[in-house]
Amino acid sequence: MLEPGSGGALSPTEIRRIVRSCGDFDGGISVYDADLNLAYANGAFYRLTGLSPDEVAPGTPYIDIVTMLAERNWYGSAESADIVAERLMSVSIPQCQSFDTTTPDGTRLNISIA
Repeated sequence: MLEPGSGGALSPTEIRRIVRSCGDFDGGISVYDADLNLAYANGAFYRLTGLSPDEVAPGTPYIDIVTMLAERNWYGSAESADIVAERLMSVSIPQCQSFDTTTPDGTRLNISIA
């Protein structure tokens, strides 16, 4: 697996290994490469976020995904620019993190960043 701060990118083999290990996991998973572009998202990610594979395909920058979600009040009523800056700061810190959010439809989710 890619180590935080290694500067490397996920190889296609590593992405396939992650996908296989997710199996039928019903939680949303999104995997990003070293440049913070989407490498993989499972069906639950799309279902939980309300985003579609057409909007958010592999290669979509993380900042674009966070911006779309913030504009849809997915992180609450805070200003979109503040939320985007906070999320970008959180992924720049090489450690596991977790936060809770309530989606616009009232679903409570725990988001983990590793």
